[in-house]
Amino acid sequence: MTYLDKIKSAINENYNIEEVIEHVRRAKTQWDNFIIDDCTVEASIWIKESPAYYDGYYLCLTQHYSKRIAYFEHFDSGCFH
Repeated sequence: MTYLDKIKSAINENYNIEEVIEHVRRAKTQWDNFIIDDCTVEASIWIKESPAYYDGYYLCLTQHYSKRIAYFEHFDSGCFH
């Protein structure tokens, strides 16, 4: 939501805010699906449902979400000016 707020505050009348928001939401959905698949692949080297499988899976998710949070914390809404 903070990311969308930054976009809304930076955007001017030359942009279609509804279209921008729709693309942001679609990108997030696709990214969520990607990391689930990516982390499932990474964890698959271990026996499914084993502690090692879940350790690998959740470590992967943590790493992906940490990168995504860092991206949004450093997002520069200046690209919309």
